[in-house]
Amino acid sequence: MSGYWLPDSLFSFHKLTDLYLHHCRLDVQPTFSGFGSLANLCMENVIITKKMLLLFLSGCPLLKTVTLNPDLGSLKENIDDSTVIDYSSVYP
Repeated sequence: MSGYWLPDSLFSFHKLTDLYLHHCRLDVQPTFSGFGSLANLCMENVIITKKMLLLFLSGCPLLKTVTLNPDLGSLKENIDDSTVIDYSSVYP
């Protein structure tokens, strides 16, 4: 699956409340300070590493709804058949 790279400028929209990503590649920079207002996130056909996903989610403290479509997307490095439940340890 190919997808377009999201522009770095996306990560400067700190007041986003809803974000729908489809058919893209997401590379979160370590300097990403998060989307402090993001409440709803939907990712379909998104190529992202587990490390990047955790970094992204940890920067969104107000998330209420997260929709990941792993059947259509790709979690790189997904060798161990991890599930979204495995990522929940990030949020105690």
